[in-house]
Amino acid sequence: MIQPSEDTVHDQTQMLRWQLSKTAIDLLRQDPIMLRGMLVGCSYGPVHQAFLTQLNTDFQVTHIPISVSTERLNGGIDISQTLIAGKRVLQPGLLQSESDALLINGAERLPTTTNAILCQFLEGKSSTAPVLLVMDESTEEERGLADTALGDRLSMMITLPHLQLSTLQTLIAQADSEKKPASPEPDQKENPQWSRYRDPLVERANSQQAIDQIELPESILYELSSLAEQLGVHSIRPLLFATRVARGHAYLCSRKTVIAEDAAIAVQLVLAPRALALPATEQAEQSDDTQNPEDDNNASDEQPVERDKPSKESPSDDTSEPPNDSDETIEIADQLLQAAQAMLPEQLLAQLIAGQNRQAGSGRDDSATSSGNHGRPSGVRRPRASIFGQRLNILETIKCAVPKQRLRQREGTDQRRLQIRSEDFRVTRFKQPTRTTTVFVVDASGSAALHRLAEAKGAVELLLAECYLRRDRVALISFRAQQARLELAPTRSLVRAKRELAGLPGGGGTPLASGLDLAASLVKQLKQAGETPVIIVMSDGKANITRNGEPSRKDAMEQAHEAARTLAAAKIRCLFIDTSPRARPQAAEIAQSMQARYLPLPSAGAEALPSLLHEA
Repeated sequence: MIQPSEDTVHDQTQMLRWQLSKTAIDLLRQDPIMLRGMLVGCSYGPVHQAFLTQLNTDFQVTHIPISVSTERLNGGIDISQTLIAGKRVLQPGLLQSESDALLINGAERLPTTTNAILCQFLEGKSSTAPVLLVMDESTEEERGLADTALGDRLSMMITLPHLQLSTLQTLIAQADSEKKPASPEPDQKENPQWSRYRDPLVERANSQQAIDQIELPESILYELSSLAEQLGVHSIRPLLFATRVARGHAYLCSRKTVIAEDAAIAVQLVLAPRALALPATEQAEQSDDTQNPEDDNNASDEQPVERDKPSKESPSDDTSEPPNDSDETIEIADQLLQAAQAMLPEQLLAQLIAGQNRQAGSGRDDSATSSGNHGRPSGVRRPRASIFGQRLNILETIKCAVPKQRLRQREGTDQRRLQIRSEDFRVTRFKQPTRTTTVFVVDASGSAALHRLAEAKGAVELLLAECYLRRDRVALISFRAQQARLELAPTRSLVRAKRELAGLPGGGGTPLASGLDLAASLVKQLKQAGETPVIIVMSDGKANITRNGEPSRKDAMEQAHEAARTLAAAKIRCLFIDTSPRARPQAAEIAQSMQARYLPLPSAGAEALPSLLHEA
């Protein structure tokens, strides 16, 4: 039998993702109150544009920018109407919009405050509230919004496929030719003259009542909950969403009872994108193996007791159940398992197999600071100390002053002017992406100069090039003789860094503790400035000079371990590269005290170091 190639399987998976995205839109359109919203992983391209076109066809969409203010979301004072009327006039926010859907592009950059407001909106959704469509543009290496509180409150999660334009056009043409009526009732024949009098709220209520009446077998509910536990989905919301999606898909297909196909769609849209662990495949493997008749009878006797939900009947009654029920249960479990495995991303499979679970995070906004007067606007705040040197936000200042005018006019003399006081002042808060600074701590002692100082310099030059590509700043610290020295302050100049590195002399003792102390001091300054420091130490770990400049190998090693523990307490990323000809335990012990990743300098030369770092 000819097996399909990897490219064919990949193309089929991408086409399945596109079909799932269309199904998700249909499910959300017929049941917006219970499903609430959808998280869409996407990148700009023809597929993204085709998906937005379909959304605009099925929904009346209102766009929400990521820099939206709190008052614009929840509603607030209408300044112009308030000044005209002489009393406070409120205006509705975007969350009170009369449209069908709210669309947020680039939602991985949303501030924490906006995420909290959206979570509160999803918790208190009314029958007339719009659905929330969150477009997550995170890359494969980034975590995105899947494991956040906002993602937990969105029912379905899909990732738009990477399709060629010709394939996408073919799929769209096939969907248009095979398009069926939105209503699943086959006997409904409505006069076209009465179609314009249909109330969408009434239709929505009717469809929701019909979905509530869809029967969900206990065997499918048990398999959904079991699979959710295997995938590491411990929140109760995804399981509730999965049951609702299964009922909704059965309603779309004009069925009154949920079958395994409906549950598989629910797994692919709800449970699989939230997976934190690989499901157990032993049961699927056992079902494919050839067994003896006696083993089959034993398996049929034991399987209902293990897989079925607890019952009040005795064990003897359970074992007397017909084997057809157990076979059907196993078949449903296998079908749901295959559906989950088909929607797990390839990079996630590799991470989970290696035991590297996803780390929690809410997007790129986590690595942003709110210092300075430049960057992306992110709300307002009261000015610190004096207003001088800070940019006053006139509109927000007036908004704070308007509600207090009646009280202040009673105290003041001139009732025609707007009275603004210092407590009303508001300034714009700006957020800047966190800047990364790589601090190189290079051993330039006599032992390093005798062995591999030239190779260490070459390795630093290669790492400098890597930092330049990432737009990181670099700093250079050297230690030799009796002291450590800051050879290069944090800078982005690659030419200057190479010049300082080329002129770095070698010789003398190894004051390792002094070098680590100077690195800790520089790291403290960088963290206070809102930067993210990374330390790369290149040494053989043979400290023989104390902090006072006295030669003592024992005291120098103790002080080096003390300085290393200080760096470990700073909770920063550290890398220790052993430059000795042969790996020595001294360097590994120093790296362990620093809680740093230990790597020996490759014997093949400095050119192999960048690839080794990426593998590590």
